[in-house]
Amino acid sequence: MAAWSQTKTKNEQASMQVRSYLRALAIRGELKPGGRLPTERQLAGELHISRASLREGIVRLTSVGVLKSVHGVGTFVAADLHYGSLEALSQFYNFPAWQMFEARMAIEPSIASLAAERATKHQIAHLTEEMENASTLPTPERYRLHDKRFHRMVALACGNPILSALIEAIMASTIIDEAWRVDFDCDESVEMHRKIYCAIRARDKAGACQAMEQHLHLSHKALAAQEREVGLELVPASSEVSQMQIGHVLSLS
Repeated sequence: MAAWSQTKTKNEQASMQVRSYLRALAIRGELKPGGRLPTERQLAGELHISRASLREGIVRLTSVGVLKSVHGVGTFVAADLHYGSLEALSQFYNFPAWQMFEARMAIEPSIASLAAERATKHQIAHLTEEMENASTLPTPERYRLHDKRFHRMVALACGNPILSALIEAIMASTIIDEAWRVDFDCDESVEMHRKIYCAIRARDKAGACQAMEQHLHLSHKALAAQEREVGLELVPASSEVSQMQIGHVLSLS
């Protein structure tokens, strides 16, 4: 047991060293999501650790989605190194679906409002392209991919990486994916996305906030109606209190 504990501690220390080093590179602008890591020899030399310890650290960061290894090619950054641990937190705890929705209802309307104020021309162009491609979504699976892309784009456009990471953490939860297996009205949801997009493009902060509130409220109602069919807990046990809380959030604008 003592040997196992020492090995675990050593692996955790190696992981922290690798993460800290990569975060420093990210802060200096030398490493971004999608970027390729330096060679093992270079990293081990910079960190003054053995290549075996370095590999343990890389394996640990890969397991929580911060890094991605491509056999025969190299290791790449798969998440924002400043906030990747939020994604790992969501994946590890697999939070209940109703908590996911409450979190989104609490913060995503404000994110849409900020996006309307701060989105760059480049980000709006990407949103335009996404909405043009969403004109025909024949299957729920294609809609689900569009939905994730759209909400991530809006979150990135808000200009606050902490809020973006929070949304990424919420959407990383696998339990929400189960809900999209039901007979969901994709066309209606795409139209709601279009309203949010148009408000952001028009720099209409209040309109973007309101459109996002309406979209999340309708999505929650549609999925909650299918709760028994898919076996998801989309509302907490104390549903009356929760609905009051949700109603209070939705009334804010």
